[in-house]
Amino acid sequence: GVLIVEGAAEALLLPTLADKIGRPLTKHGVSIVNVGHVGLFRYARIFQRNSRPHLKASVACLADRDLPPTEARGLIKKDRKTEADLTPEEIDEHIKKRKANDADPVTTYVSPTWTFEYDLAATPLAPWVHAAISLAKKAKQTDKPLPTGEQAKELIKQAKQEVQTWTEEELGETTIACQIYEPLVKKQASKPETAQALAHILNQDKHAPDWTEEEWRERLPDYLVAAIDHATNKTEQPPAEDEGD
Repeated sequence: GVLIVEGAAEALLLPTLADKIGRPLTKHGVSIVNVGHVGLFRYARIFQRNSRPHLKASVACLADRDLPPTEARGLIKKDRKTEADLTPEEIDEHIKKRKANDADPVTTYVSPTWTFEYDLAATPLAPWVHAAISLAKKAKQTDKPLPTGEQAKELIKQAKQEVQTWTEEELGETTIACQIYEPLVKKQASKPETAQALAHILNQDKHAPDWTEEEWRERLPDYLVAAIDHATNKTEQPPAEDEGD
């Protein structure tokens, strides 16, 4: 299988997320291809054939939806449209364009709102995403590697407390996600370093959420779970039928 992604952040973090939902990429022979821009199909088409035999590889393209929520108006350029500026039909057409070139064995999975990082921040993973961005922001401010040890521990603790406070203030999931994502929009933190920090946090029992594989599946964005399942050839087994006596 192959996962084709738009940037380094996805390439760095997807192996960890795949492990969390019980579909480790190495075990299932899946490679990640980071193309560095939104032109995923330029590379995905390599796996398509006009006639049989088709390639057996399962190819999943991960595309950002790139439609900021209304609450992000203060973070984006004035002439950029938010989701509220489009009709449901226009949004459907926007998504269809992302999937326009899908054909065996390539399937495109589109994020539910804005970008990979924002859509993670809009899930129950929000405190950990905020912690990772805080570490990446500190690294950029000091022009040093990502914080470690007691400094990292304190930054992670502060970030989780901030999200808890915002939640108690009933700011709403979308507003909280925008506040978490703001340093990345303003280039105050690096997306690759954020992904590196988040992968490290999630791989440490003392910091990671204590969720089962099923809980991870329920709490991650659906498009990520579906893309990983596709690339790793996960198929649902039909229930066994009673054969009678």
